[in-house]
Amino acid sequence: MSTALQAYVSHLRVEKSSYGQYYRENWSAMLKDEVRCLPKPNFLSTVQRGYIKPYMRHTIIEWLFSVAHRHLLEAQIVARATNYIDRYLSAIAVNRHNFQVLALASLYLAGKMDRVASVPHLSLETISGVTETDVWFAERSILETLRWDMAAVTPHMVLARVCNVVSDPAAAAELFVKSATYANVALLRYDLSWAPASVIAVGALICGAADLAVTLSSISAQLRGLGVDVDRAESVAEVLREVMEESSQSGSACSVS
Repeated sequence: MSTALQAYVSHLRVEKSSYGQYYRENWSAMLKDEVRCLPKPNFLSTVQRGYIKPYMRHTIIEWLFSVAHRHLLEAQIVARATNYIDRYLSAIAVNRHNFQVLALASLYLAGKMDRVASVPHLSLETISGVTETDVWFAERSILETLRWDMAAVTPHMVLARVCNVVSDPAAAAELFVKSATYANVALLRYDLSWAPASVIAVGALICGAADLAVTLSSISAQLRGLGVDVDRAESVAEVLREVMEESSQSGSACSVS
C-alpha cells in the first residue's frame, strides 16, 4: 500500500477554502438526492406481496452483472439499473416473466447515462424470447413510473467522489477497486437495497480499507461531519465482510469490477 493512501485515509481534510465549501455543498446536495431516489423499505413484501422474492432479485442482479461484463459496461451502470429496478418494484407489482424484461430495460436505460448497449444485443441475453418491442415498452413504463427521474445516486458514485481527492492516482485506484468489490456485493443484498448510497459506499470503503490495512478513524470523522451516517455504514460493513467470507469459502465471490 502506498504511503500516499495511508496519509490520505489517516487525515482527510476538507479545507476552509472555496474548494472546501464547494465540496461540502456538493456532498449536501448528493445526500439529499440519494434520499429522493431510494426505494421503499420491504418493497418485495409490501408491493410485490411475495411474488418476487429476495433470491429472485439476487439472481437477476447477478445476471445483470454477467450481461454488463459481456457488453463491457461498468459496474456503475449495474448499480444504476438496480436502483431503477428497486424503485419500480416499490411502485408496481411485476410478474416473474416481466421481471427479466424490467431488468433488461433498466440496464438499457442505465447504459444511456454512459454508453449504450443496443437493444437487439441485450434482448439476445434473455432466455425467454424477449423482443426489442418488449424492452422498449418496459423502458417507457420505467420512465413514467419513476417520473423521468433517472439521476440516481449510487454507491460507486460516492466511492468515486471520495477517491477523487486522493492526490496519488495509483492510491486512489487501489482504494476504489477494493471498495467497489464490496459495493458490488451490496447490490445483491435485498436487505441493503433501501439503504442510502452513501451508507453502502462508506461501508464498502471501510471493508476496502481494512483489506489494505488502513485505519479510518479520521476519515470517518470527516465523513460524519459531511452528514454521512457512519454508524449505519459500520453495520453495513459487518454484513459485507460476512458475505464476502461466505462467498470466498464457497468460491462464488463477486468479481465484477
